[in-house]
Amino acid sequence: MGAGNFDPFDDFERMHRRFEGLIRHLLHEPSLPSRLGTQPYWTPAVDVYETDTHYIILAELAGVNREHMEVSLKDERLTLRGERHEPPSADPKQRLHRMEVDYGPFLRMIDLPEAPDSNAIEAQYENGFLQIRIRRRGVHRPVVVEVESGGK
Repeated sequence: MGAGNFDPFDDFERMHRRFEGLIRHLLHEPSLPSRLGTQPYWTPAVDVYETDTHYIILAELAGVNREHMEVSLKDERLTLRGERHEPPSADPKQRLHRMEVDYGPFLRMIDLPEAPDSNAIEAQYENGFLQIRIRRRGVHRPVVVEVESGGK
């Protein structure tokens, strides 16, 4: 199919991704936030690694301002939430041909195999990726993490 042609399956794929995000959210949250019905969450892609000493989480959050993301840890659950704002259109007469980037609020919960050390957690955001390093073994208390810029 050439550029500019309408493909009804593009909308279906986008709807499918949003539905998967809703299902993931329902499986992790006992009750839904009231906003969910009017402004569904999208879920960023993540890679989760484990070393002998740390859990390392890499989340793809291109276009999200550092000020619009929150990282929290409680027991074995790491929660990423925030919002990616849609960029303003330079030309009000432009026509949309394809929309694959999700905008609006996001939520991602990651259950770790064991409660990590909540006193030893770092987060850096660079080039659209948020990297979180959490030392394994530790204290069971809620923590909110400050996200630092990875720029030099």
